Amino acid sequence: MCFMGKITEKPIKPMKETKPSQKIQITKEILKKMYINQGLSVRECAKKLGLPSHGAISWRLKKYGIEARPARFQKGNTLYRIKKGKESPFYKGGKISNICIDCGKAFKVFPSQSNAYTRCSNCRGKGPWGKDGRHTFVDCAWCDKKKKVKLSQVQNNKTGLFYCDHECYAKWLSENISGEKNPRYKGKIKILCANCGEEKEIFPCFDKEYDKHFCNAKCYGEWQSENIQGEKNPRWIGGREVCGFDAYAEKISFAEDVRRNPDDTNIIQVKCAYCGR
Repeated sequence: MCFMGKITEKPIKPMKETKPSQKIQITKEILKKMYINQGLSVRECAKKLGLPSHGAISWRLKKYGIEARPARFQKGNTLYRIKKGKESPFYKGGKISNICIDCGKAFKVFPSQSNAYTRCSNCRGKGPWGKDGRHTFVDCAWCDKKKKVKLSQVQNNKTGLFYCDHECYAKWLSENISGEKNPRYKGKIKILCANCGEEKEIFPCFDKEYDKHFCNAKCYGEWQSENIQGEKNPRWIGGREVCGFDAYAEKISFAEDVRRNPDDTNIIQVKCAYCGR
């Protein structure tokens, strides 16, 4: 099959005329004039010569044997050196003299630190403020080593004793505040065993807590079997012959009429609160 139709031809655009490439000749004299005499950087030289990158300049510096200058913040660069002291734009006059409140000698500090540092370097380690202005050094009560603590801890500590760690505190506690060395120690008192009658030493607090004392668990068991067993027990209700429900009868007898069942002694009867039976 054949299809007939109009064929539209697109107009052909004329091609752009290309200029012949211009070769830039970078000689040693041009580099010396721009890089050494004028003091331009590698990038500035490439930009002035119309190059897309500075790689060609760096390559030719090595080719011609021209020594490259140090970078902006590289060691040895005097052109972009970071200015210090009076040459710095942030210079505010330098340190000022301040008088130590302990020894009276003059020492120099920056104006921003004049209020924080009121002591010289020699007195700062000995004074109550420490070396950094907020801490002080104290002696450990056990090993006599220097320990750095906050000034607030010194002010709030009522005992005036400091320790390096928990081990030093435990050693000092066992040697100074154990047994009779404890300031709260009241001594032991002698009592008699309620079972065998032998003497025994106890603390006064245990004497107030218990009415009777015993040598050990064996003495306590013997005394209990003789004094608090069977009918001698304050909770005795009659033994096996008494109904086990009598314990409940005693609890509810204040509100209900309770009696034992005449036919079966193991059952208790309670009066009905509604019908009275």
